[in-house]
Amino acid sequence: MKKNKVITSFVCVLCSLFSCSSDDIENISNNSGNEEIIKVAYIDDNGNITNSGEVKNQVLCFASEAKYNEFVNKLKNLSNEEKAHTIKKLGFTNLNELAKIADTELDSIGENSNNEAEFRTKYNSYLNKYAEVFVTNKYDSLDLSLYIPASSDEDIDPYIVSASKTIVINGNARKISFLNEMNSVDERMYGTQKDVQIHPLEINENRNASTTRSVVGTGTNGVICSKLDCGMKVIFSCEVLIEGTVQFHFGAQKKMWYGWTRTNREFYFAPSNNISGFFIGQGLATLSNKNSYLIKLGKYNFYGLTCNSCGGKKFCNIGSEEFPVGRIQGTPVNGNSNRLHYNMQGYITIWMMCHGEKFSYEEACRNIENGFFAEYPCVVCSINLQGDCFPYYYR
Repeated sequence: MKKNKVITSFVCVLCSLFSCSSDDIENISNNSGNEEIIKVAYIDDNGNITNSGEVKNQVLCFASEAKYNEFVNKLKNLSNEEKAHTIKKLGFTNLNELAKIADTELDSIGENSNNEAEFRTKYNSYLNKYAEVFVTNKYDSLDLSLYIPASSDEDIDPYIVSASKTIVINGNARKISFLNEMNSVDERMYGTQKDVQIHPLEINENRNASTTRSVVGTGTNGVICSKLDCGMKVIFSCEVLIEGTVQFHFGAQKKMWYGWTRTNREFYFAPSNNISGFFIGQGLATLSNKNSYLIKLGKYNFYGLTCNSCGGKKFCNIGSEEFPVGRIQGTPVNGNSNRLHYNMQGYITIWMMCHGEKFSYEEACRNIENGFFAEYPCVVCSINLQGDCFPYYYR
């Protein structure tokens, strides 16, 4: 998913936004008369296509190259959530779903190990089991999670292949090429973390953004993460894309024996009142292929992250997804409105639900009114981004 990349990035963790209809792709993938167009089969160790086998040996079979291209092109217009739903309705367990299964398996290994030696033995067996499927974080030896590897089309490939990384077109097996390295999104977030120390801090802009236990991180290139007392890490990044979209990215890790593993939690955040060079919530309607978005909590400058499947009134657990949140405010360079110089500065306060708490919209608003968020452990990150963007880049 090598995007037409960022102009500037500041990192200290997050998600994705907005989606479009999947009606068109339902017509090609789920109609009863289309069994011969797309179906799920299995491939054995000798490359033979069969009608039964283990889930990890599943392959998607397409009647022709044209039908394969049609399916892929329609997938590209869907949100991540819609793509996952469409593939699941086919009865296919893809690489993304296998990654979730592997994460659950790792959690079980950690919980059921009686000591570190036992954990290390089980963990090594776990690594061997998935050695040909996923990759480790070569940048951080304490990161125990496995990651979907990089490929030429990271928006599509993990959805259409399983562990064999193979598709079948007109009866012929075709390998989809994956690299022996982390995918670009996870690499940006989990491959370049810079730990910062927790220290007392008071933020007195308003009572809803104050805390006595926080951390301030400042950076222009790389990830800053902070360790909370609850045995969790909060990771945050902020970057400005080439067309001027501001993108946040939240993520979380939890302690497991001698290392850390990726986990999903609800996040809430509040930008400082005086944050400059930034319009939150503006210019996002065009990002129709994103599946999660901001929701403002009551009258306060508080935001939660929600997703389409929750109907906009519940908040979703965030793993590691890109999350557009607004646009920069810039000034023309040499009078050229097609090139804007920006200077984005301010603070963002981030709350992560350490113990898996889940709130409805109404509950989150009441928590703000009652001062819950002011007392809950949070991370305060400073943003200081400067550079040029091209707002008409995609036009």
